[in-house]
Amino acid sequence: MLITMDSTPKTPCQDKLAFDTKKQADVAGLVAELQHNAKLKSYRCTYCSLWHLASSN
Repeated sequence: MLITMDSTPKTPCQDKLAFDTKKQADVAGLVAELQHNAKLKSYRCTYCSLWHLASSN
């Protein structure tokens, strides 16, 4: 965890898109693939317990 100048803890995932369910993240990943040819996979975050997308390279 990072600490900002104002001493507010900042998690590494704070600036990432977050989804409540794996299904929501998977649908967003599919849309990204269809619209931008971006291959993304969903994963459960250990910091916030929500779902994020990551490149599948």
